[in-house]
Amino acid sequence: MSDSLVLYLDRNEILNVIDPDVLPDTDRLEPLIDIVIAIINAGYVGVRLDYEKLTDGRHFLAINFNTDTIEGKIIEELNRVNEKELPTPQSVVDKIKAAYTIGIGRS
Repeated sequence: MSDSLVLYLDRNEILNVIDPDVLPDTDRLEPLIDIVIAIINAGYVGVRLDYEKLTDGRHFLAINFNTDTIEGKIIEELNRVNEKELPTPQSVVDKIKAAYTIGIGRS
């Protein structure tokens, strides 16, 4: 265990305590983050990325989602899916757009 901890209050006001030693040390973004970026770029506000540089030079990146929105519910579901089974970012954006179009609506 590291001699420091990351305390992170997410947008749902849940305090997350994270050992920085368990954070992945890679320059490659996880596929779920690629999906979140596509959702944000499409203009949907129910998901966000929070980013902070740690004192050791690594970066902390957290996905936040509002489950009162369609996109938040979808990210919550995809968060449990194996990385190899994730859909493409564009197909997720298309699914969100279709859900709003058929009248499920934003909360």
